Amino acid sequence: MAKREGSSLALYDFLDILREQCSGGDGEIRKRVLGFLATERDTTASLMSCTWYCLVRNPHVFAKLRSEILSSYGPRTNGASVRITFSSLKECTSLQHALSETLRLHSVVHISSCRALWNSTLPTGGGADGKSPIFVPQGTEINFSKHVLHRRKDFWGGDTDNFVPKRGEKKRGAASAA
Repeated sequence: MAKREGSSLALYDFLDILREQCSGGDGEIRKRVLGFLATERDTTASLMSCTWYCLVRNPHVFAKLRSEILSSYGPRTNGASVRITFSSLKECTSLQHALSETLRLHSVVHISSCRALWNSTLPTGGGADGKSPIFVPQGTEINFSKHVLHRRKDFWGGDTDNFVPKRGEKKRGAASAA
């Protein structure tokens, strides 16, 4: 992030935001930063490890991704390169598709749950064949496995066990977020 200081643009980072919002001084800032590091480290490390695992096993995908990144940001030569920003990373579609596909195959959080906030009827899931509507009373907790959900052949196709990042080119609503 950036903020204006005089006539120049100064960098404005995460610690600046914490300093403005934390009234407890350096001790509170330290606690919050350690909290972020402790909770985010494992999920980020897992995503990165699994992404490299998928890319190493699929050299054609790695080559395409590398090519797009080099064409977008250029090679780093003599310490100079194009500035990589959060928004420019979001525009790197091959990278976004590779990360989403990695999360589909290797979810960092394996089990999820939700609670019905009001009486609801789901269109399927009831009856002997599971194809009839099913009533879900308010307060019901529903637990589900992302591993099973992300390998549904009727939704993702017959190659659900394969790493296919271009699968992300077809938007599937909330399910595309994996």
